[in-house]
Amino acid sequence: MPFRRTPFPTTPTEPHTDPRTLRGWWIPDAAFAAFRITIALLLLWHGVQELFGQLLLPGQRWLGPLTPMTDPWISTALKIAGSTLLGLGLFTRSAALVLSVLVALAHLSTNGTRVHWMLNGGELVTLYCIVLLAFATIGPGLFSMDMLRWRRGKIRARTSTPGMTVPISPWVRRQVRRGELAR
Repeated sequence: MPFRRTPFPTTPTEPHTDPRTLRGWWIPDAAFAAFRITIALLLLWHGVQELFGQLLLPGQRWLGPLTPMTDPWISTALKIAGSTLLGLGLFTRSAALVLSVLVALAHLSTNGTRVHWMLNGGELVTLYCIVLLAFATIGPGLFSMDMLRWRRGKIRARTSTPGMTVPISPWVRRQVRRGELAR
């Protein structure tokens, strides 16, 4: 028996097709949010290491403070700002696209194209680029600030109609849906 969505209420013989009626419907969205936040934290960690010299691994050496308003400083500041936006889920598509291009350009500018990308540590950069492009394509997911903004906008658009609004009785609403008052 194929499942189909219908705008009418389901009868006891029809199965429910709304995914939110299933137990644990939120688990894939929570896992996607955790994945997005993890990638954002890894990029933020790398940006803080470059810009401030904090969170360095044992034996890792800091190259010193970056000169403000130079190309490395701007790219690191963009990495910190973009990863913060990505972690919050705010302007996710734009931030992920900018970060993907930034990660690829930073890798190409430091390592060049003379050596094969598998030999110069490019597999991690490639993974970051693909994951960030996926975030730019898929979007922020259910648990994000973008989704909160979208829901508030929908509610505001529904409630802020120009002019005076009067609530309609349930009887009139049913008649309009059935098309009986349109005659």
